[in-house]
Amino acid sequence: MLAATTTFFIGPVSKEFGWAESATLTLFSLPMLIVPFVLPFGGRWIDRWGVKRVSVLSVVLYALTTAATALVGANQLALGALLVLSMGFGYIGAVVVFKVILLWFPHHRGVAFASVGVVSSFASAVFSPMSEQLIGSAGWRATFVLLGAAILVVVLPAQVFLLSEPESLQRPSGVPAGEGGPAAMPVLTGLPGVPLRKAIRSRAWVLSLLIFALAGGAVVSVSQNAVSMLDDHGYSSGTVSLALSAQFSASIVGLLLAGVILDRARSPWVLVPLVACVLVALVILAGVYDTVPVLFIAMFLLGVVRGAESTIGPYLIARYFGLRDFAQLQALSLGFSMLAMAFIPVVVQSAAERTSSYDGPLLGLIIASAVALAMAFFLPRYPALDTEPPDLSAQRVHAERVPDA
Repeated sequence: MLAATTTFFIGPVSKEFGWAESATLTLFSLPMLIVPFVLPFGGRWIDRWGVKRVSVLSVVLYALTTAATALVGANQLALGALLVLSMGFGYIGAVVVFKVILLWFPHHRGVAFASVGVVSSFASAVFSPMSEQLIGSAGWRATFVLLGAAILVVVLPAQVFLLSEPESLQRPSGVPAGEGGPAAMPVLTGLPGVPLRKAIRSRAWVLSLLIFALAGGAVVSVSQNAVSMLDDHGYSSGTVSLALSAQFSASIVGLLLAGVILDRARSPWVLVPLVACVLVALVILAGVYDTVPVLFIAMFLLGVVRGAESTIGPYLIARYFGLRDFAQLQALSLGFSMLAMAFIPVVVQSAAERTSSYDGPLLGLIIASAVALAMAFFLPRYPALDTEPPDLSAQRVHAERVPDA
């Protein structure tokens, strides 16, 4: 939710405390610099303790820390710490969802990842204009409290009553139901896949990380700096909120499109048209002023990519590297993307403040997106798929070929 509402918090928080907007944006981006170092441990906890235990605890703490943000004063350390805790617990919950989907949907992972993302996009499309109205009428503090309450009321019951994993993964082989406990649930070693150390040295891993960092960083930079950036191009705050809502709505199209295509595609080059959408959208934003229909076209393209990215990322990890260390690989991938998406928007905002214009930063984003587009052509082919489903109870490791290690 914070990703959909950050741009509307920046101005009011900066005004109340007398901070520069770039300083406030840095605080809101701080979780993306720190949380990545925690996420791999979250992936390890998920593999060891099970998805439900980790998910319920993380959601409760996510809600409480989000609401507690309303209590901070003009203390950048306190605000940054609460934002880090809030987003950290939220992202651990996201890794839980990816792991559950991977295990329950071995043959239609693309559509499954997309279906979950659709719900998130609908929520973002609603929260964007709603937050802008709430912050304007009730203030940013009350909005944080309401966001925390929404997490407890909507998300927590879903984790408690709906979340589960295959029975064969809930206890070690040979341990009867109802026996064992957390200490008796070791890390699974019978899942097929590439070991973590080999995976992170492969060309597929490195290129996919860089592509998502550059293209995703560009999309997030536009979203987080949207109010100031688009005001520089002649658009009102109300128009920007509607454009952001359109972007999050378009992400649903991207999710569904990516899900269907990925389950049928035989090549990772499906990334090429999606990265091209980012490039085209940035060119439109840089070259067109005060033209609402064109603005909505650009934001729609960015929304499609934003949705597709959340599906393609975990799919590529599963397709290239298998199930063996999926949670840790997904956490590392998500963490690296978060670092880029924290760093790039701050650089864009700081450059705009120094030059009193967004023209230069937009040109930089265009160049970065062009580099990501070129990299997409060099992704290696997928390794051969196993013809049989993995034996989840076997105490062996089936290592797949590392793609261009």
